[in-house]
Amino acid sequence: MADQSLPGASLPLIVPVGYNEAVNSEFELAFSEVIDEQIRNQHEAQHSEDENPANLAQEGNTDAQSENSENTASTTLQQAVVFSSPEEAKTILMDYPVVYVISEREQINIPDKKKVKFIRKYNAYVGETNNIAQRTRQHFYGDPAKRDDFFELKEASLDKNNQVTQYVIGHPHFNKSLTLDVENKLINYMLSSPSVHKVYNRRGNEQGNYYTKKEFDDIFHSIWLELHNEDSDLFPVEEIILDSALFKASPFHQLNEIQQNTEEYLLRLIDNKLKQHSRAEKKNADVPADLIFVQGAAGTGKTVLLSHLFNRLIEDYHFNQDVSEDSNKQEKTCYLLIRHDQQERVYSQIARKLSWEPEKAKDKDKVVMQPSTFIHTFSKKRKTEKGGTAFSVSEVTGSADVVVIDEAHLLATQNTQANTGENMIFEVARRAKVVVAVFDPKQILQSDQRWDSDILEKLGFNIPAEEQHTKDGVRLAQTEATIEDLKLKVTHIYLDKQMRMAADPSTLRWIDNLADGKLQHNIPLATAVKDDRGKEQEPYEIRVFSSPNELFEAIRKRSEVRADGAEGKGLSRVVATYDWPYKASSTNPDDVSGLWNVYMKRNAQGQWEMSSGHDLNLSEEEYAHYVHDDVSKEDIFCHPWNYEYGKHFPLVDKQEKDDAWAEAVYSQYEVGSTFSIQGFDLNYAGVIIGPSFTYDEERHEVVIDSSHSQSTKATQKREQKYDYSVENLRSELNVLLKRGVHGLYLFAVDPKLQEALQRAAEGELA
Repeated sequence: MADQSLPGASLPLIVPVGYNEAVNSEFELAFSEVIDEQIRNQHEAQHSEDENPANLAQEGNTDAQSENSENTASTTLQQAVVFSSPEEAKTILMDYPVVYVISEREQINIPDKKKVKFIRKYNAYVGETNNIAQRTRQHFYGDPAKRDDFFELKEASLDKNNQVTQYVIGHPHFNKSLTLDVENKLINYMLSSPSVHKVYNRRGNEQGNYYTKKEFDDIFHSIWLELHNEDSDLFPVEEIILDSALFKASPFHQLNEIQQNTEEYLLRLIDNKLKQHSRAEKKNADVPADLIFVQGAAGTGKTVLLSHLFNRLIEDYHFNQDVSEDSNKQEKTCYLLIRHDQQERVYSQIARKLSWEPEKAKDKDKVVMQPSTFIHTFSKKRKTEKGGTAFSVSEVTGSADVVVIDEAHLLATQNTQANTGENMIFEVARRAKVVVAVFDPKQILQSDQRWDSDILEKLGFNIPAEEQHTKDGVRLAQTEATIEDLKLKVTHIYLDKQMRMAADPSTLRWIDNLADGKLQHNIPLATAVKDDRGKEQEPYEIRVFSSPNELFEAIRKRSEVRADGAEGKGLSRVVATYDWPYKASSTNPDDVSGLWNVYMKRNAQGQWEMSSGHDLNLSEEEYAHYVHDDVSKEDIFCHPWNYEYGKHFPLVDKQEKDDAWAEAVYSQYEVGSTFSIQGFDLNYAGVIIGPSFTYDEERHEVVIDSSHSQSTKATQKREQKYDYSVENLRSELNVLLKRGVHGLYLFAVDPKLQEALQRAAEGELA
């Protein structure tokens, strides 16, 4: 953005433009003249300040001046012009493509004993244009008549408690494609900014390849840095954005070619299916429900595709107002179902920020919900004798148009306390015209999520590769099935490309083999891979540690983030197989602080082994010092399971408790599990493999001993006769091993498995 070799180019200009009806008739002329004048004035002021040594003594007053400015009422539309040089600024901003961010900041005062604290809440809109004056005039004098959000934005600018600011971003290398790419990434960042309450954008504008695409990363980084200097609340350091769960699940990520082809195919397929249902309804004819499975292993981009797809569906069927009465694009009901609590929390935040659903929506108005809530919404209700509400799942009372299910492999497939019907996905299909379900059988973790083999056969999960075909760049297969009284048209779409892990093929194969129980080769020497923009990344790092404490400390260092940039890679956490006791509803009687912990101790032979906690002989003072200050006894490992700090310590603020586990600062002192991390990305994952996993030296295989697992839902028999414990625990390890984008750190409790891993790391295995 700013060329530091040019005088005055390191600071943006703040150009106040009066916002009132007086400039309405000549808005564009006034806009141009004010920018021209302010560019000259600030350029002169910058030179004057640079030459005045007295200004150095005033630097310490900056914070106080900023604090005073917070309480200044603003009835103007301020424009922060980010430019490449003063000489070119007028031409660049007025005659060339620019990107802009409009933000509405509301200051909320909160009485706090002796002083008044305030918090900032922003609403934001990102755009790009070839004529910034005309486009701004349209936003504030035309759009409010057509869009409620812009009407609210206009009203907010007249409220003394709010400040409406427009940041106009120009650069001499901007062309249409580059500005659209910058716009799209800014939308992504705004959605992920913790202080942004709502984003008024509905769809991004991802671009393919173009001449100056190689400059994009450097240009965008410099733009964000300047914006951060303008308002660090609205534009936090990039590491905060990049590490947020919202960013990773954002619907504004640029899709790769396979994802683009898949999304376009799905949109056409859904549209055609809805037309078929509409025609059938007019004839009072029955039509089978459509069930579309999007299959892919962990890290193949299913979540990004799903989020992007659902936002397109919302735009087409909910926000689209420019449609004829007979158009298939008229408003239709779309739902996003999430069974994983952490993922539901993330998508609910996205739904609020993008106005997918009303503020503080009740169940009937939500579009993001648990599958059980959706099933109950379309089931007959009756009052119980005690005045409560019961649902008759067998009596369906309505039908949604489109339902999208993330992590559909987590849905219950038998009657449980949380699922009063049979297979959840069939109960959803009875209540929807089209169901799109993201599915990976290798991420099924519990016996009540297992599918009967005959059902899988009927649904086409065993369709051989030679019977699959490619259409419009999408690999797929189709079949029809009848499950009891439910008739289904089934489509399978296959995603194969690994997108999460920035690893070369040989490294990916080694991790896949370990997840499948094969450990017979050395860890390969990793080579660098390129990202989607062709930029070379550091080689994927696999390390094996001789101590869980060393692993924990290495991940902690990777997690550290400073205000001026990242130390390590940020958002790195330690996770473990569920081999240590944990009860969310009670405290641990064997622990001085009542926490459920991952305990280990080193025995007299120097090997690490499981510990129950009470045999560690830690006093309460020693325990508190150890856990909270990260000062450990050399031969003891003791860290709480996920969520324990959030439950037991009042110093953890409410906002942090509402964050996804991996994002919460306190989680870097805990040990995560599949319950807290499934579906999320980490930059580096430290995986502690518990005693459920041992090693057979003769067969070079990782063997599962389910007697050590504490996951009763994984080890209990389905319907009292089918034992899926080995498959479930292997899936658990598979999920944990594939969380890290840039690296995987390992430690195993079983001595033989630990030795085999160390030999593999040292090149001595095979």
